[in-house]
This record gives sequence, structure tokens and C-alpha cells, in this order.
Amino acid sequence: MTLRPLIFALASALAMPLAVQAANYTYHGDLMEGDAPAEGAYDLRVRAFAQPGDSKSIGEAIELPGVKLSAGRFSVELDLPEDADGTTWVEVAVRKAGSNEAFEKLGAPQPLSKANSTCPGAWALDGNTGMPAGSFLGLADPANLNPLVLKAGNYAVATLTPRGSSVDFGNAPSVALGSPVNTATGKGAVVSGGGATLAAGSLCADCANHALGDFSSVGGGRGNIAGYYSSTVGGGIHNTADNNWTTVGGGEDNTAGNGHSTVGGGKDNTAMGEFSVVGGGFSNHAAFNYATIGGGDNNYASGQGTVGGGIGNSATGFSSTVGGGASNCAGGTYSWAGGRNAKVRSPMGTIDYVCGTNTGDNNGDEGSFVWGDSQSGAFASTGPDQFLIRAAGGVGINTATFGNAVNLRGSEVMVKNNSFDGNTDVTLLNSTNRGYVLASVPPPSGTGAGEFFIGEADARTATVLFSNKFRIDAAGTTHTVGGVIGDMSDERLKKNFAPIAHPLDTLLALNGTMFEYIDPAKAMSAPGPRMGFIAQEVQKVLPNWVHPSMDGYLSVGTIGFEALVVEAIRDLKTESDLRIDALERDNATLRLQLDALMQRFYRLENRQGR
Repeated sequence: MTLRPLIFALASALAMPLAVQAANYTYHGDLMEGDAPAEGAYDLRVRAFAQPGDSKSIGEAIELPGVKLSAGRFSVELDLPEDADGTTWVEVAVRKAGSNEAFEKLGAPQPLSKANSTCPGAWALDGNTGMPAGSFLGLADPANLNPLVLKAGNYAVATLTPRGSSVDFGNAPSVALGSPVNTATGKGAVVSGGGATLAAGSLCADCANHALGDFSSVGGGRGNIAGYYSSTVGGGIHNTADNNWTTVGGGEDNTAGNGHSTVGGGKDNTAMGEFSVVGGGFSNHAAFNYATIGGGDNNYASGQGTVGGGIGNSATGFSSTVGGGASNCAGGTYSWAGGRNAKVRSPMGTIDYVCGTNTGDNNGDEGSFVWGDSQSGAFASTGPDQFLIRAAGGVGINTATFGNAVNLRGSEVMVKNNSFDGNTDVTLLNSTNRGYVLASVPPPSGTGAGEFFIGEADARTATVLFSNKFRIDAAGTTHTVGGVIGDMSDERLKKNFAPIAHPLDTLLALNGTMFEYIDPAKAMSAPGPRMGFIAQEVQKVLPNWVHPSMDGYLSVGTIGFEALVVEAIRDLKTESDLRIDALERDNATLRLQLDALMQRFYRLENRQGR
């Protein structure tokens, strides 16, 4: 059986005086049998020498039979003889109790000094004084790079591993504190504490902390791994710094997996792109280089995209942003999405996550901004460089008083698709919440083409004030409340040209009259006597010039009256010209007849005068 001392050996074990007499000591030691602490009873033999290497001891050997050891530790009382110079060299030997085997020496004799009542180089339990320069606690053999292990309660609490003087990092030692299963294997690596061998009373295979990379560090917690050069895990549970210069601050089950990536904390977060960041939250994934997620739940960022927080958001476009909210996606390059279910379509081939669709090109709907309100349905971009807002409660700019419409105060603004269903609506608003609406209105089913309205609008309710309406019908005829005022005049828009028959008679068949509107709202200006036509009478002469208005009343269009008046004047002028020509011819004939009569008259007078 081979017995050997622990790291300090018995020769450097602690000793202290029992009383004033310098010869009385209590000797403490640790004994290893093989690789395990010795257990049971052992016989000790202690001999004192004046000098190391002496063959003859001072006095008789002291034998201590049946010393009880527990976990390798023992403590015995000794009455040792003293040498004249004040230093006695002590030799210790050991054997199994009652074995009658030869004693086995435990190393060379070690000095015991009367000056400080302790072995030179040993550390007293009540503190040391007068230690010489160069004193240290540890292993002195420079060729021995085995770790120095410190124990408490016979459990290792610190493992200090020298790394020699390698060319790359010099003599950077590794330090593993805390649980004995913690390891610091990289040069200059540190585990500051934490770790465990048991969890809930059972052996725990993954509760140790490991600093594996050179100059890596684990601050504490359990089950954490700093696996690469200069990687860091601050603490928490089952976190991994899985590449060079990566950092996990804490939390649970987080991974920083690419160079210079960072996870601040939270749970189940990953920063897999180089220089990517996840601040915290739950199950967030910064997948590519420079991607950033502030926090939240189940968010995804790639392509240098940024998600501020929220739930289920995705920034997949290059330099795209989701400010927060829920189920938003900024899929286009330089795009932005926020609120709820706002979508900017992503490029061809992109993993869409919550984007839903892609555009078939390489940029997605680049430069688009989409804001979604609280509605659950998706609100998506339809092209690049769009600014889209879905706000069921209304949009106000420079005003907070509005209805369910777009409301702006200040400069005049054009707003598309405001209140009708034709998808080309435009409202021009002024600074008084009043303005003008241009609306392409689809026709009722089966009625042909629609109409185009221009009218005064109330910006707060997005309604057209039809009493002040301008309308172009499917035929191109322009209408107001007062009637038709004009036709499209381009020759390229017309066919079947023919002269107006009997324009003067037609015009004179119309009867102008004085009247007043029963409902003043029907008037285009202030109430009072007006001059015009009765629609029913005009319809008898010109049936195509009378149209039902939006409220069912008949109205007389003005389109065509100018042509009728001009042709009636032309008809009247032609008739007048013909009559003047006839009168002039008759006048010439009468002048000739008058001249002939005057000549006859002069001749008759001449005859009578003779």
C-alpha cells in the first residue's frame, strides 16, 4: 500500500504551541491514500533531527498508534525535543494501524522553528508575522504546472492553474472558483463562482460553469459556457457565449453565437449575426450581422434590421425598422412598420416570417412606411416608397378634433381615396377644415360608366356638400346644381357632325321666366327672384337637355345653349341679309324708274315752254 501526503504534505502542515513551553505542539495534517483522502486508523511515527540528512535523531522516535483519520484529516499532540539553534527538523512516517508493516516516510524532514513556534514556510491558524521576503503559499516547482486546489469542508472551492510562459499570452493563469465541477481551461480564463453538482437533490450533469476560451470569463450562475476567445457570460442559467468576443449578460438559455454579438438577458434569446444585439425579452432572434432587437417576445431581425420590441415583429429588409407593436413586418430595404399587422412586402426569396408575401424583386417595397391601427387584419404595402396609414379613428395633423377621416390644418394638402370607392378620390383641404373633393365614383351595377365629382367638402366628415357640386357624367357633360355648363369640345372626341335644324325656331320655342326656389338650399346664391327656364317646358323642346339631379329633381343643363344661340343668331342674320338684299334690289329698280319718269317730265316741260 502506498501512502502519500496531500498537496501541502505533512511536512508543511500547520503546527502551533499548546502552552508557553516551546516543545509542546498540536500537529494538523492531511493524508491521501492513492487519489482519495485516507479514511480509518493509521500509525504515525515522528522523529526529530538537528540537521536535515542526519542519520541519528534527537531523542527517541514518537509513535502514535491508531490515529483516526476522517476525510484524510488528523490532529495529534506532540512533545518534540529542541535543537540548540532553535530549529528542529521533523520527519513523519505512516502505516496502516496494526499492520506491523514498515513505516513509510512522507517526504524529507521539514524544519520547525522555535522563533515563531511554527514550521518555517507554514501558515499559522491565528495569522503570521515576520514572514521573510519572497514568502508565498503554493507550489514552488516551476516545472510543475499542475493546478493548486483550495478546499473547504474537504470540497474544492478554488482551482488555480498555471499556464507557464507560452509565447502567445505569457503566463496568464486560469482561475475556477465555486463548485468543484467548474472549469477554466483557457489561458487567462476565469470562473468567478457559481456552478453545482446537484439540482433538486439529483446529480446535475450540466450545472457546471466553463470558461473554455483564452481570456474568457463566467461571472456565476450555473450551466454557463464562455467557449471562445474573450467571450463572457455574466451569470444566469444555461447561457452560452459561443464565439470570439461574444457576451451574454445573464438570464436563461440565451446564446451569443457570432463575433462581437451580445445578449443582455431574458430567456431563449439568440444573437447569431456578427455585431448583432438582443437586449432581452423572450425568444428573440437577431439572425444576421448588425441586427438589433431591444426586447419583447418572438421578434426577428436580419439584414441590419432593428426591432424595438413588441410581439411577433420582423425586420428582414436591409436597414429596416419595426418600432414595436405586434405582428408587424418591415420586409423592404429601408422600410418601416409599426402598430399592429403592418406589412412592408419583402424581396424575392426572403424568409418572410410575418411579412406574408414578397415582391418578386431584390428590394421588396423599399422605402415604404406602413402604420397599422389596432385592427387585426393585415395592412400591407403595394409598392416601393409608399407612406401608408390605417387609422379607423381618423388622422389628424395639427388638429386633434376630427371625425373618421384624414384631417389636416395648415397648408393645403391633397389626400387620395378619401371617402368614395373609386380608388382615385382626392380631397384638397384648406386650413378651415373645408375644401374641395375630387371623387371618381363607380356607377351602380349595370348602369355603365361612373361619374367624376368636384365639390365643396367638409374635411371633418369627408362628405361632399352636393348643393355646391360640379359633376362630369359618363358622356363627358359637365353639370352643376344649376344645369349643364359645357361639353368636351375636342373634335377627336366627337362624331356624326350635322347642322342644327331650325335653330331660331327652336330657341324661340323656349320660354324664359322669373321664379323663386321654394327651398333656399337649392339656390346657388342668396334666395330671391331668379331668371331661367322650367325644366319640364325645356324637356318638350329639347328632351336631351334635361337630366335628373342627385336628389331626383329635374335640372336643365347649360351645355349646348351657346351653340343653339349662336346658330339662331346666324339663322336670323341670314334671313335679315336676304331681306336686305331684296330691298336693295327693289330700291335700285325704283331709282331707275324714277330717273325715267324725271326725264319724261323734263321733256314735257320743255315742249310747253316753246
